[in-house]
Amino acid sequence: MKDRLRLRTARTSLVCGLLTFAASQFTLELAIENWWPGLRDEFCHQKLTQLKRRFDAAPPQAVKVVMLGTSATYCDLQSERLERALRETSGREVAVYNFGIPGSSALMELIALKRLLAEGIRPDVVLIEVLSPFLSGCPPLDPTRFSAPRFALSELPLIRRYTGHYSRVRWWDGRLAPCHAHRWAILRRLAPNFAVDDPWTQGVGPFDAAGAGHLEDEIRTDAGYRQGVQRTEDSYGVYRNKFRRDAPFCQILRELLSICRQEQIRAALVVMPESSELRGWYDWRVDGEMLAFLRELGGEYGADVIDAKDWIDDRGFLDGIHLVQSGAERFTGGLAGEVVLSKRPDAELAGRDGKKLR
Repeated sequence: MKDRLRLRTARTSLVCGLLTFAASQFTLELAIENWWPGLRDEFCHQKLTQLKRRFDAAPPQAVKVVMLGTSATYCDLQSERLERALRETSGREVAVYNFGIPGSSALMELIALKRLLAEGIRPDVVLIEVLSPFLSGCPPLDPTRFSAPRFALSELPLIRRYTGHYSRVRWWDGRLAPCHAHRWAILRRLAPNFAVDDPWTQGVGPFDAAGAGHLEDEIRTDAGYRQGVQRTEDSYGVYRNKFRRDAPFCQILRELLSICRQEQIRAALVVMPESSELRGWYDWRVDGEMLAFLRELGGEYGADVIDAKDWIDDRGFLDGIHLVQSGAERFTGGLAGEVVLSKRPDAELAGRDGKKLR
């Protein structure tokens, strides 16, 4: 009798414990989904918060500029330098922010823009990073770096539109145990000394007050550069000398530009610098097709196209894509001469007619 009672008590305790754990995980996931987004995508949320503060602190008449992109943007655009240069050349107040996300890929540019607008952050000018491998069919998102728990449920339809990796079953990966999926973010909040894992910046360092990362010239060596180019070859070499108008990134660009047109945001497509080895991947025909496509898009959506692919010599690169500080300064200086701060042409016409384009 006593043994049966003890067994029944143990079973009851086990069931109660499992139900309590399930309830706590459901509550935590609900809280993250609705009230604590900083635990879901910690890096992006920190950038959103910093960007909002930067724009709020800018004078009301300031032209607000954001560049969207991957680690290439994160390292290459020195946003504070660009801000000073644009202020000097235009005579206007300017606020610039680097929204490059290390480890990301094309789809995160679209997700980032949607998150900005959802937070009530509306830039006047959006610079959109363009990398040749993305136009050649490179997958729009890396599921190993951007797992399902990093996105809100409301973002599922958008992500599924461009990639099949996040199936309905995979979407629940990590959501059944958010205390594990978001353990490092939770530890950074509650016990930062125990948060030894830091996946935020993928090895490119922390960002400054304007969102930019920095790769000092001293870390570049000839041997390291060659190794870096080889890593780039390993990652993107399969896309050499190709261009696909049906590549996911081409459709993503259309959606980005459509949103900018709808919101009366001036957009510019920025073809990022590449080392001579990477530029050598594409013959003049493929290169011409890529640029013609981008200019076609620019004409269709009223966006500027800035081709910076050959702006920087190899000494300015850490590898085939990322620039060290001296290269980033040259890229930013060149960009300052290309960025247009005025409103979109159609927005100016609408303004004179007293209408708002939609």
